[in-house]
Amino acid sequence: MMTDDEFDIVMKTAKSEDMREQVLTTIFLENGVALAEQQGVANAQAEIIAKQNDAFRRCFQFDDAKKYCRDHQIGGKCVSTLGVRNLGPIAPLLCFRMVAEFDEFSPENDPYGERDFGSFQFLDVRILFKIDYYDTDYKHGSEDASNPEKTRRVLTIMLSSEF
Repeated sequence: MMTDDEFDIVMKTAKSEDMREQVLTTIFLENGVALAEQQGVANAQAEIIAKQNDAFRRCFQFDDAKKYCRDHQIGGKCVSTLGVRNLGPIAPLLCFRMVAEFDEFSPENDPYGERDFGSFQFLDVRILFKIDYYDTDYKHGSEDASNPEKTRRVLTIMLSSEF
């Protein structure tokens, strides 16, 4: 990729308008290929994360009010807010089941293609869920959300009014 200084030199030394146009076309094509390659990598990573998020949302079992993921390759935990818990004693469990079954992702509600956010109607309230990515100690954001060895997910279920 050409630096700004290199670009200025090339444009100043180009002898004709045709030469300058040829240089600009070449630079545009090179940058377009580089951008497409970057987008391809980003899309591939988003698809990996999306598949992991799908597995994560569907893997929870509930045992004595402890929620844990059956898939030990995708570590994480799920939590519900006070607002969800105040809907009734089984409301969190029903909401977790609805999150597990959720499949209404679209470009409008999932712009990055990671399937990490959604909303649905439960009783008479709007429920949101969000998956966040942390390091293995749950202290900082994950360096690489697509790497299950470096990432722990936290699924939060909340009322839309709590967002």
